Amino acid sequence: MSEHERDMSDGAFIRRFAKVIAGLCGIIVLSFVTAGIFSCGQHPEAKLAEARNAQQVAPVAEANTSAQAAAPAAAAPAAAARSGEQIVTGTCAACHGTGMLGAPKIGSKADWQAKLSAAGGIDAAVKNAIHGIGNMPPRGGDSTLTDAEVHDAVEYMLGKSGISG
Repeated sequence: MSEHERDMSDGAFIRRFAKVIAGLCGIIVLSFVTAGIFSCGQHPEAKLAEARNAQQVAPVAEANTSAQAAAPAAAAPAAAARSGEQIVTGTCAACHGTGMLGAPKIGSKADWQAKLSAAGGIDAAVKNAIHGIGNMPPRGGDSTLTDAEVHDAVEYMLGKSGISG
C-alpha cells in the first residue's frame, strides 16, 4: 500500500469516527431533553422535603399587640379545660396522627413503648411534651395548653395506642 493510500484510509477512519462520536453525543443530549420533559418538574421526594421544611419554619403563634392584649389576665374569663381528645384532635394529631418527623403515631403501641422507654416512663414523656423534645415544640406548639391538659393529651394518645397509664 502506498503512502498516499494510507493517508486516505486514515482520513476516512477519522471522518467516520468523528461522525460516530457526534451521533452518540446527539443521542445523549436527546436523552437528557426527553427525561426533562417527562419528569414534569421536581422529584416527588423533593416535593415532600419542601413541604416538611415549610411546616418546620411555619410560625407557631402570632403576637397580639392590640390594647386588649395589654389588659390584665384577670379580666379575661378562665377558659374551660379541654379534654385529652379535644387537644389531640386540635393540636397533636397533625404530627402524631401520621408519625411525621419521627413522632410516635397514635395507635402504634410499638412507637409509644419505644418513646416511653427512651424517656423513662409516662411522667418523663409528659415532661418532654411540656418542655419540647427533638422536633416537637413545647406543648406541641400550643402555648395555651396547661400542664394538666398536656398530661391528658398524652394519656389519651397512649390509651388509643393500647398503653394504659
